Amino acid sequence: MKRYITCVLAVISALVLLCSCSGRKAKNEGYRLYRSSPVGLEIEYPDFWEVSDDKEDRTVCFVTPNVGYADDYRDNVSIVVEETGSEDMAFDKYVTDYINALPSAINNFNKITENELEVAGLESYRIVYEGTAEDGDLR
Repeated sequence: MKRYITCVLAVISALVLLCSCSGRKAKNEGYRLYRSSPVGLEIEYPDFWEVSDDKEDRTVCFVTPNVGYADDYRDNVSIVVEETGSEDMAFDKYVTDYINALPSAINNFNKITENELEVAGLESYRIVYEGTAEDGDLR
């Protein structure tokens, strides 16, 4: 049986996401329901946020709209679901390896906070960080 690890790489500012495991329509007014059948993830997000996901439904990014040239930072939440293959990797080892790789992928990487949490009933991890990328500052 394939084991999936959900790693939430999130920057959460002024956002409350409500997780839902049933139904096809958002339960809360002003929210939409994102659903990924391959991994069984359903999550509500504000209806004015933009959504971008990959064709395999393993990465999804929720981003606030750009409010103009003075908008230096767009709030965002990214959810990445990865298959560990046949290797029985402990979740905490996966998270540690992932975090250790971030400084080489993100310029001026600075971890602000991190914590374990549950998303749609799955063991998950939240990392809030800042740094720089080709398109500008990250946080």
